[in-house]
Amino acid sequence: MNNSKLDPYGACLPVLWYHGLRDRMAGNRAKANARWGWLRPPDVQGKVVWVAAGASRDSVRLGVELVQAIRAKRLDIRLVLTFEEDYPELLKPLEALNKTGWGYGPGDHPMAVKRVLARFEPLGIVFAGVTPRPNLARACTQRPHTLIVAANAPATGAFEQIYPVGEAQEKSNSGQPQAPAVDFFSMLTEAQVDPNFKSLVNHGVERHLWWLHSDDADYAAGFAAGWREKFPDSVLFVSGDAVAGFKDHSLKISHWQRTMVESGSVVLMDDAKWLPAIAAACTAMHLHSLTLTVMWQAMAGGCAVSCHDASHLPKADLSISISEFSDRDTVLTHWLEYRDNPILARSRGDDARRQFWQERRLAAEINDELLQRIFEW
Repeated sequence: MNNSKLDPYGACLPVLWYHGLRDRMAGNRAKANARWGWLRPPDVQGKVVWVAAGASRDSVRLGVELVQAIRAKRLDIRLVLTFEEDYPELLKPLEALNKTGWGYGPGDHPMAVKRVLARFEPLGIVFAGVTPRPNLARACTQRPHTLIVAANAPATGAFEQIYPVGEAQEKSNSGQPQAPAVDFFSMLTEAQVDPNFKSLVNHGVERHLWWLHSDDADYAAGFAAGWREKFPDSVLFVSGDAVAGFKDHSLKISHWQRTMVESGSVVLMDDAKWLPAIAAACTAMHLHSLTLTVMWQAMAGGCAVSCHDASHLPKADLSISISEFSDRDTVLTHWLEYRDNPILARSRGDDARRQFWQERRLAAEINDELLQRIFEW
């Protein structure tokens, strides 16, 4: 989106005017003003560290976590978090922090970039889950402290340090100062989960639970139909963007009354808070669409994990524990094997859990280095 002429936070004047008008008509003057850099840090003493997140939920969540971690390390500075989409439930932890502000961020028009930098005069800028757009990237070359954490694209410009998520990003940023590739979301994954979910769903009946993650509603519907033929005595959970377009009259987890779920049911995961419980309860899950936060949660839960295309995994060695099944029938065939051979399923799940904890330990080490770097600014 960063390079698109339709980017609502880019540098194209007609697009910025259009989205500004839409925001004002919707009563969101703050968002419209922020797009042009009319921002200010908390009105207290202290240098400013600006944490800039993007539009995705994961980016904003990472930004919030970084702000909390930086605040625990440094009490003297003012912290500002900006984002392009508002997720109020994610921002609640910031309410308890002193000298901290948050709100919508600026667009990449040169005037907006110049204005926000003049108003913030930041000691440092930390990009959370995003890379800066071209004009802001150029402005960063004139500043001593700029970090990119969990970059979602190759970084263009000069930065103090880049923290890539995967090996592909690590290669694309070659020549830049960067830490070893690691996914900080492995640190945010819920690893210890109450196992009662499976007993609530099954109510004493011995059944296998299965999980599909997909952003393609048609694929998910076809998968569910094939699954019902082979697993009439099980339950399938479906997560991802496919949930919104799923035409099957299935149970939504947000409507579940914690009663037994009938065999052959497809349960749509329209509330992400249940994903840790699902991961700990399922025999196996398939990532038709690769979402890293979901992948780590599945691995932490200890279920057997597969994906549609292993080339999209952030690290090649993850293929040790994440199988590649490129078509629906192959997935279901292996699920039948896991059903009939629980020891094999547990072994695959144990492999996934071990790799999750390996990544989590590395993430903790890199995170300590990141926070120490900011502490020394």
